[in-house]
Amino acid sequence: MAYSIARSVHIRRKPAEVAAVVTRMEELGKYLVGFSRFESVGSKRNQIGAEYEVYLDIGTIQVGGRVAITDLDESGRLGWTSKRGTRHSFALKTELDGDGSRITISLSYELAGRLLARISERIGGTILARNMEASAEKLRHHLEFELD
Repeated sequence: MAYSIARSVHIRRKPAEVAAVVTRMEELGKYLVGFSRFESVGSKRNQIGAEYEVYLDIGTIQVGGRVAITDLDESGRLGWTSKRGTRHSFALKTELDGDGSRITISLSYELAGRLLARISERIGGTILARNMEASAEKLRHHLEFELD
C-alpha cells in the first residue's frame, strides 16, 4: 500500500513564469524541502528519460534512489518515477488560478515490508506532508518575491 500526499498553493505570477522555474529539475531541487542528494546522473538533463539521484529525508531516515523524468511539459508539469531504491513518484502541476497560478505538488511512496513498513509510512507521511507544504510555500515565496 502506497502513502500519497498532495499540497497546493496559489502564486501571484502567470503560469508561464512559474513553469519556467518548476520545469527545470536543478532549479526545482533548491526549493523541495526534505529532499537531499538531488543530482543528475548521465548526460541527459531536464528531459523525459533523464535520470537523477533523489533522496527524501523522513525524520532520521533517508530513502530514495534513482528516478527518471516521466512527465515534462512547458505548461508547468514535471513528474518522475523511481527506477531503483524506495518506490516513489512525484508530480508537480501548474495551472491558471484567477489572476495567478496554482501549483500542486504530489508525492507517493511505498516502503517494503508488512506491518512495520505500514506504520513507518504513516509516521513518515506526516513528516513528508509538512515538507510538501513547506516546499510549496518556499516556491511561492521565491516566485513572488525573489524572481526578477
